[in-house]
Formats: sequence, structure tokens, C-alpha cells
Amino acid sequence: MPSLILLSLLLLLSLLLACILTPIVKAAAGSLFSFSYDTRALLVHTAIAVLFVLCLCFRNSLRSNVRESLNLPLYTVFVHLLIGMAVALVLAGIAVGVVRISGTRSVVLDFREDPWSVVFFMFWVAIIQEVLHRGFILQSLRKEIYALPAILLSAAFYSFVHFTYPRQASAASMKSFDFLSGFKAFRHLLDNFRDMGEILPEATGYFLFGVLLCVAYIKLGSLYASIGMSASVAFLAHARVITIRARVKTITGGSEIIFGSRGDLPRAVVGSVLAWILLLLAIIGFLCIGGLQSRPAQADKQS
Repeated sequence: MPSLILLSLLLLLSLLLACILTPIVKAAAGSLFSFSYDTRALLVHTAIAVLFVLCLCFRNSLRSNVRESLNLPLYTVFVHLLIGMAVALVLAGIAVGVVRISGTRSVVLDFREDPWSVVFFMFWVAIIQEVLHRGFILQSLRKEIYALPAILLSAAFYSFVHFTYPRQASAASMKSFDFLSGFKAFRHLLDNFRDMGEILPEATGYFLFGVLLCVAYIKLGSLYASIGMSASVAFLAHARVITIRARVKTITGGSEIIFGSRGDLPRAVVGSVLAWILLLLAIIGFLCIGGLQSRPAQADKQS
């Protein structure tokens, strides 16, 4: 079975299982921890976790050798992690510097989140999602199609997933149990796409960042550079160490440093141009790398 078809079937199965498992996960977590969480966000997290497990079970059919991308010498792991973290921090630093010099936005440096929540989020994004997106999905697609369309498909799916989360979360009690809560949340999974003009600038940034992560994996031959980049960006965004605020309309969240601005389309595009340029420059920089791949990938001969 072609990998693209198998991945599509696994995605549909993961969504179905996530709808069933979400109320169970919600009730179990609520009995252990005293916090509230948006049901749709929980559904997306559960679906990603289920898809990860399904890809792990069908790794032979997907023909993706994730172990080869992770089983590297300790020195190489350390160097690639540093490269990924350095790229993300440099991009954020340049963006913040330009914003502060231009005076178009105010920049707030503050750590406003629970440290354990940030660590969990970084682990979730940097390891689970990178192994899923760049490991299973990208690797399996590269076995059957050329590298460029595989990168574009992987990056498009990576960007798409980020907009299935609720933009304005409404926290619900984790202790309540409703067997249909997962299916009810599923109905609103595509709500963010009703206003494409609002999400398009940021979605473009996420897409370019996904391309950057794919190119970093292909050029270096390991997942650790993309893990380092994702961990750094997740830390900046979730911990809100750096928050950019517009002079007129406040926009919270550090994610717009890298991915782009939100709001009405004309202003959002103007505010996102810098992020797009920085991401494109980083992609070009990785494309210029030669001879640093840790292990030759069999799929490279297709590219």
C-alpha cells in the first residue's frame, strides 16, 4: 500500500480513536491533577499521540527507519541539538531586535508560566511531534516520491495541525465525564479555517518553519536539529519569555516572533514579512550545507 494512502487511513483511525479516548483521558487526568483544559485541545493532543503509536506499529509498512535518525554518536547528537537551538534563538533574537529598534511593537521579557508545564510542552512538541512529522511522515513519503513534494506535504500537514487547536481556549473541568465530548469537540475541529484571511499569515509562517525543519533533517541526516529548533521555539512561545505587543492592539503570545502576526489580513501580512524572510534565509542556509549528513539516507537518491 502506498505510504500516502496508509498515512491517510492511520490519520482517520487516530481521529476516531481519539474521539473515543478523549473523555477517558480527560476523566483520568482530572482525577490525578486539579486543572482545567479545553476539550478540543485535548482531542488534538490525543489524536497526535494515537497517530504516533499507530505509525510506530506500522513502521515497517511505512518503510521509515526512525531509529537510524536517532541512533547517532553522543557528540553528533549534542552538536545537532546545539545547531537547532542556535538557529531558533538567532531567528527570535533578530526579530526582537528589529521590532525594538523600529518601535512598531513593544517587547516584554517575562516568564509567566508554570515551569513543569513548559517542560512537558517542550518534551511533547520537540520529541513526539518531531519524530511523528519529520520521522514517520517525511521519511515514509520520501521513500515513494521526490524530496520536494514530500517536504511540502509534510510541512502543509504540520501547519494544518496547529490550526486545529482552539484559538481562544475555553477551559472545561477535567473531572466531568461525557462519553460524547470527543465527538462534540470533533465537530469544531475546523472552526479556525472559517476565516482563512485571519490565519493565513501565521499559517504561512508555520508552513515555512515546517519546511525548515524538514530541510534540517534531510541535510544533517538526523532528527536532533529539528528537535532542538522545536524545543527552543516551544519554550519561547509557551513560556512567553518574549511577548510582542502591538502599539494599538495587544497581541499576546510569543509565537508571532517566529511564525507571523495575527489580526486583519493587511496588517498581519506586513507584520509577518520579517518572519517569512528570516525563515526563508534559514532554509537557504541549510540548503547550502554540504557533506555534513551523518548517515546517507536511501531516499536521497530520489531527490
